[in-house]
Amino acid sequence: MEVINNKTENPIRIYQEKFKTMDPEKMSQKSGCKYENGKFTIPFLNRTVTLTFPEMETSFEDGTPTADYTRILLARYCMEGVSALSTGKMYSYPEMPWGPVYERQFHGRCISRMAGTYGYNIPGFKTGMESIGAKEARGENGKLPSGADAAYDFDILPGLTIRVLLWAPDEEFPANAQVLFSDNFPLAFTAEDIAVIGDVFLNAMKGRW
Repeated sequence: MEVINNKTENPIRIYQEKFKTMDPEKMSQKSGCKYENGKFTIPFLNRTVTLTFPEMETSFEDGTPTADYTRILLARYCMEGVSALSTGKMYSYPEMPWGPVYERQFHGRCISRMAGTYGYNIPGFKTGMESIGAKEARGENGKLPSGADAAYDFDILPGLTIRVLLWAPDEEFPANAQVLFSDNFPLAFTAEDIAVIGDVFLNAMKGRW
């Protein structure tokens, strides 16, 4: 009996049907993703992904297919996202439009996971961050923001900046983490998509793209 992964396979079929009805030139203009010869070229973290039209297949420069959740995320961005400049402000997930609806899922899939995985392994966190092209975030005074033990900025897509902060545990408090998003994210992704982004970059830090 064929086993179906309902988390990805069924959604992929649904999105493929919608994707092939879209105008690729209009998607390119709206999302800012270059489209040429039946392919979108999308800078993603520190790599480049090719998204084919109308098949909705995704692969990296070496031809390796992306993970299904990355495929869905990038296809949805091309179909529904709008490229816009950030004003420089950053917001936590609950501060995003409709963020409170998925706050519990985001906290469990991203905040708690990051704190639990890296709270006792700051060097491993730094290595993982740098592997996806993240740069250390420091304020004008040269210190890490919010008293964090580690803080990094990276663009998941051009102009869509994420800041991650990690605090190691001490005698009083357990390990903690925070994720901030540039204020143009609501134009690019829904709250549900943004909840998935935590899974995407945490998996990428471990080489699972």
